[in-house]
Amino acid sequence: MEWISRFVLHVDSYFLLSTYSKWIIQWTLAGLIVYSLLSLYKKELDQSKNWLYVGIFIRFILMIGLSIEMFHQVHVTQLAHIYWDKEPSVRQFLHFMFFGYIVVVGFYYMMTIHQPKNKGLFYTFDILLLTMPILQLLTGLIFSIREYGITLSDVVFLLVIVLITGLLIYLFFVNYWGVKWYAIITFYVVICSSLAILVISEIGRYRFDIPELKNLFVFLVLLMTYHFMIKGSHRWLNQCKKGIKFGMIVVFLLLINPIYNLSHTALAAAHAEVQLQYLESAELITLKEAEDLARKLTGDQDFFLRQSNEDFHNRYILVSKNYDVDIHGMSGMFFNLGRKTPAQGQELSDSQYVNRSKQILISLGREWKEDSIHIEVTKNDAGVTIVEMRPQLADGTPSTDDWAVTTFSWEKESLMGLHEEAGLYSLESLKGVSVTEAEIERNVKEWYGLLGKETPEYMLFGVRYDYGTGPIELKYFTKTGDTFTVNGKTAELLDFSGDLSNEISFKKLENTIMNEKEANLSQWKRTQMQDTWYWSEKNVEDSRVSYRYTFEYKEGVPAFSYSKTMNYRIPSDSGVKASDREEAFKAVAKKIGKTSIYAKRAKLTQIINDEGEIRKAWLVVIQPFGTAAHKLYLVDVETNEVNALYGE
Repeated sequence: MEWISRFVLHVDSYFLLSTYSKWIIQWTLAGLIVYSLLSLYKKELDQSKNWLYVGIFIRFILMIGLSIEMFHQVHVTQLAHIYWDKEPSVRQFLHFMFFGYIVVVGFYYMMTIHQPKNKGLFYTFDILLLTMPILQLLTGLIFSIREYGITLSDVVFLLVIVLITGLLIYLFFVNYWGVKWYAIITFYVVICSSLAILVISEIGRYRFDIPELKNLFVFLVLLMTYHFMIKGSHRWLNQCKKGIKFGMIVVFLLLINPIYNLSHTALAAAHAEVQLQYLESAELITLKEAEDLARKLTGDQDFFLRQSNEDFHNRYILVSKNYDVDIHGMSGMFFNLGRKTPAQGQELSDSQYVNRSKQILISLGREWKEDSIHIEVTKNDAGVTIVEMRPQLADGTPSTDDWAVTTFSWEKESLMGLHEEAGLYSLESLKGVSVTEAEIERNVKEWYGLLGKETPEYMLFGVRYDYGTGPIELKYFTKTGDTFTVNGKTAELLDFSGDLSNEISFKKLENTIMNEKEANLSQWKRTQMQDTWYWSEKNVEDSRVSYRYTFEYKEGVPAFSYSKTMNYRIPSDSGVKASDREEAFKAVAKKIGKTSIYAKRAKLTQIINDEGEIRKAWLVVIQPFGTAAHKLYLVDVETNEVNALYGE
């Protein structure tokens, strides 16, 4: 039962099939099963006419399913990206072709294993339909070539697909009309070697996945084998036909029955695994906010959201006529901006490029102290002017860490690229940061007092955002070469790396810090591994977060480091049934009302509040029909209370 529950959860977790696809597949197979059971007891020797109508009907239903998938895909996927990106909607369409079309039609063929009539009609229709994704792939490749240019590998790839697909279809029908051993051997050699290459490339180093070809090739090899099985062993099959059909009916009835099947039983018995952690204080950027930022930066108004299969919108990748824009899903900073169209206007001076760069940041709502940034202007071999901004100390010493650099790329009067780092800006303008400069200054002064050192001049150079692994972290560098990190919510110092003064004892410092941090050290255990000492709690409750303190120091060497990190604990038994997610789905459906759900999934999540208390909730991911964005809801496992993370 466990492997069944794992398979069902895997299908849902990766959005392999939409809700529409699952419904159509299950009920079409259910209808086929019922009719197949009835046909077992019919007295007519020849039921080919009835099965012909059944075959036409199930293909009509499957075509409706394919049309729904294509309609959704057209709305959320750009054709030029199908070749390179394999966005989720494209994969869902291809999974429907495999789990839906190939499985359902394959079941139909097995139920008609004793009916040789009308097979050629269905063979032709099914093969033509399964070549449709390949035509879509080739069309996407052509559009990609038109947008991004052509390479020799593109040409070779195009020719290989056309030649192999055409050859296999030709060999299939040659063998359909008559057994020719050279054609049979060639067919199986080509198709098996092609499938092996596809599988190896999918799991290998380069991860070159082409499910469009794999679906067709799997179908062709199964269909050819089925065809030979009917022709070569017809008498034997006639004798065993009822046993073969009845066995397959039982298997499919147990696995696929939409009312109650083995997956329902497996999920009811299985305990859900905790798969995520989410900090309740995390602030997320909505799609509208990301689009508004992109409009302010570029001036373009219409943006297309590139899909992602992540639970959260870690990044918003937006595409317009002129730009590709990549925006961080928590900070609202620009990971990357790239201009797709040629530069326009006249060449400007370095000072003009600097002023334009600053004006862009001001328009985005960024704030900084003028004397805290270091600006360099260079020009590369392609004639592109690069404006680099990085934080600097009061004496003008800039940060040497490339992670701290905000970069503008200009060509003529056009902004060609932008990469933004939050460490350039004042605390007040950073999203989600609630501490003040005075709070940080007080805590830093106390820390250096513990180290027995004077507080050096320091400067913010980086900000780390996360919704699950820890708070917002403000990263600082100092004039003396020390680095430290501060909690963006509480101003607590989370880690430090630097030198100790000669007068201070490491062991005394360690005890002092632990006494400052924790009142009752008897509840903590200290372990050592070479030059590193770890402090962790002895008895940890599942209902709250625990932390680990790490100290690293080597006798005779002044270098010293300290860190406080969240100690992750995933309970071996969550106490929550996997089937309980259905109640979470119902609670979300009630909240969102008439929204048409294209795909959904749920993951058991640990929610951590500011006090370190943990509670369990279902993270329900909903993708509405016809949109690339998805919505997130937290559903409390105890109360079924629903909280929309991206608003309504």
